[in-house]
Amino acid sequence: MTRKQFVKEVLPFSEKVYRLSFRFLKDSEKAKDMVQTIFCKLWDKREQLDSLNSVEGFIIRMTKNACLDKIKLRKNQTEIQNYHKVTLPNYDSKEYLAVTKQVIATLPEKQRQIIELRDLEGFSFEEISTMMEIPLNNIRVSLSIARKKVRNEIKKIYNYGLQ
Repeated sequence: MTRKQFVKEVLPFSEKVYRLSFRFLKDSEKAKDMVQTIFCKLWDKREQLDSLNSVEGFIIRMTKNACLDKIKLRKNQTEIQNYHKVTLPNYDSKEYLAVTKQVIATLPEKQRQIIELRDLEGFSFEEISTMMEIPLNNIRVSLSIARKKVRNEIKKIYNYGLQ
């Protein structure tokens, strides 16, 4: 794609890219920066743009993904900053283990059994699936949900008053 073609076929989408970026980022300056970033990337990929069915669709998808990446990065940086503010519990302490067991006890029966069998007893997923007569994927999903609940509850307990 030549410079003239780029100016004629791609640059007209700059307003749409700005509006979409602003909708995601909720900041005018960040949205303007995103437009600049997107069009720099598009210029680098200008040779590939000719082969696309919908240049507009590609630009919109590229903008959406870049904005989501920026939001995710900003969220991760905030979490990292907050993490360093929190005094972490001693994971080997009897108190921490007691709190963890109390939280596990509050889980729904199936999740509690699965987390106990897997994390406390050390059974494999296949063994748990056989014992509980539940499909293997359901075991994995239930364990993931249970662990997330336990992690969130422990965070609430140990971060109480820090927010």
